[in-house]
Amino acid sequence: MTDQTTLRRLGAEDYVTKPWKNGQGVTRDVILWPASDDFDIRISLADIPPASTFSAFPGITRHITRLSGDAMALTFADGHVERLALLTPLTFDSGKAPDCEASGADTRVLNVMTRETVWRSSVKLLTEGRHRVAPPAGGVLLLFAAAGPWTAETGTFILRCAPGETLLAMGPAGIDLTGAPGAKALLARLEPAAQGKDRAFGFFEAIRRN
Repeated sequence: MTDQTTLRRLGAEDYVTKPWKNGQGVTRDVILWPASDDFDIRISLADIPPASTFSAFPGITRHITRLSGDAMALTFADGHVERLALLTPLTFDSGKAPDCEASGADTRVLNVMTRETVWRSSVKLLTEGRHRVAPPAGGVLLLFAAAGPWTAETGTFILRCAPGETLLAMGPAGIDLTGAPGAKALLARLEPAAQGKDRAFGFFEAIRRN
């Protein structure tokens, strides 16, 4: 890590399309580290079919947010049902692999998935206006522009983020995130767990090289 805050934008050309592990749907990976099913971080956009079962990823915390579509419900093995409101993150143990029902055209979600022994993670909704934020110590902030353009400013550096693009921020300095009128974004905060700092450092080094 350096004493400078690093901003990086990822667009559709940087995302990698692949089938779900169980073959029932399609995902576009925004970030996959390491690049295997044994990952520590996976940020992805998934298109949800009308009926499916999610792939199981034991040891992974999943924050899932519905970006589009009319309705979506997850049914877990114990019979518990979670209905996903639009742009409202839901967190659960990804090893549970719930059944999913979705309605409406183009149901899509953002997944923020982290290995619980390496990262502590959270996701929240941001709306239009100016937000002063800072990456966690030794961690990373990730902003996904769900609607409207966003800008990120740190010192004299400004980075613009269009709808569907993703912004990464790493470093100690505060950042001003500004959404245009009507803009909405999902802000993920990833902080290394005490026992995961060495593995987290490998992620930062890879991001800076690419």
